[in-house]
Amino acid sequence: MRLYSSLMPRSKLKAHRTHALPRPSVDMRVPQQRRSKLRAEAIVKVGRALIAKHGILGLKMSQIAEQARIPIGSVYQYFPTKSALISCLFARNLDTYHALARKAFAKVTGAQECAEAFRRVARQVYRDNRRDSLMREIWSGVQADRTIRQLHLADNEFFSQLFFETIWRVGAQFPKEQLIRRCQIVNEMWDGTIRLAITLEANVGAKLIEESLDLGLANLGLLERA
Repeated sequence: MRLYSSLMPRSKLKAHRTHALPRPSVDMRVPQQRRSKLRAEAIVKVGRALIAKHGILGLKMSQIAEQARIPIGSVYQYFPTKSALISCLFARNLDTYHALARKAFAKVTGAQECAEAFRRVARQVYRDNRRDSLMREIWSGVQADRTIRQLHLADNEFFSQLFFETIWRVGAQFPKEQLIRRCQIVNEMWDGTIRLAITLEANVGAKLIEESLDLGLANLGLLERA
């Protein structure tokens, strides 16, 4: 099987990257001083705990202030709205997944390792989304605001680009433009499958993820080489 990446010098691979969307900013005050940082972290920690207990709709900023022992006015200084806090929590989760994927894909040197890394990352993201009430409610549309949508869109762009760069580096079966399109399509499929799978019974959801992984890896030219 001819490997298209073997036709491209490594020094020129950078020019063949896709272009990710700029990440939208979250409407929050960025703390600078140590005391402010501690306060902001306390708000985030309490907010996440309350969402786990009461869900997004049950979250109240007054409860956060009370449990974090921070004046309600100060809470709103850091996060002007409940949506701003939820967007911050969502963005942090996405950062965790991005770091996980970068680390997993940075180590791969061949098609088999690449396929295994895709499986590990997808399974981990699925497990995390399944047990995290914040993510479950966001994906169910409870928090369908503009910032969440933009963060989600930028997240898909990030993974599509990372998929392309990784497969191109280890050896692609498709020309560049076709591989870019396939990475975008497969990423959207995996993203949608995870959002569906977390709403199903655990064994059903897990089987759906595995079937989706096989379909995606086959369309990326990795399954038969894994």
